[in-house]
Amino acid sequence: LLVVYSIGYILHQDICIGCTICKKQCKFNAIQGELKQKHIVDESKCVGCHLCMQKCPKKAIKTI
Repeated sequence: LLVVYSIGYILHQDICIGCTICKKQCKFNAIQGELKQKHIVDESKCVGCHLCMQKCPKKAIKTI
């Protein structure tokens, strides 16, 4: 029996500073947002690699 769980991510809008570091790290274009604007994670494109979480200087991205 194989059970696959999808890891979801949430980008806390009150913490995000719009620096685009997470967006630049994402090779799957799953992070959307412009410089100095709040970003969002497009879970339909996200593969769960954790790079965005690791690189965010404000730790605004969390798993759900």
